[in-house]
Amino acid sequence: MSENGTNELGANDGEVPGMTLSGSFLDHLDFVEEASLSLLVSVGELDETHAKILVPFISMKVLGSKLHEDEPSLPIFSTTLALEDTAYLLSDFSQELATALDELAILNSGPVKVEQRRLDLVKQFIGEAASALAHCKSLVEKLEVLG
Repeated sequence: MSENGTNELGANDGEVPGMTLSGSFLDHLDFVEEASLSLLVSVGELDETHAKILVPFISMKVLGSKLHEDEPSLPIFSTTLALEDTAYLLSDFSQELATALDELAILNSGPVKVEQRRLDLVKQFIGEAASALAHCKSLVEKLEVLG
């Protein structure tokens, strides 16, 4: 934080412009540098029929840092979930993001606007997520056919 009580948020690889914010908001903000999901599989047995089944899990990690830290990336979040819980999180997060964007649209109708290059990145990432999720859905449908 600077002497006048502002935080400077630098540009992300030149994609968005740097800015200054008042207060200590950025002191609590994490910057995502890497995210990964990995498939883990175990063999289980159904209680009713004793049939052997594959039980998929997803190990997820999000690495990042605080503003102006020169330290290596640290885990922001790390857990292992059942595949269906991972799909639920994606569904819930996308619905919650839609709610947040609805609220932001109301605020953005006022005199102060969201910076366009940041909106362009959001649009790009949402488009990439939509394509990836459509592919995920088709893969699940193929698994159903095989099962």
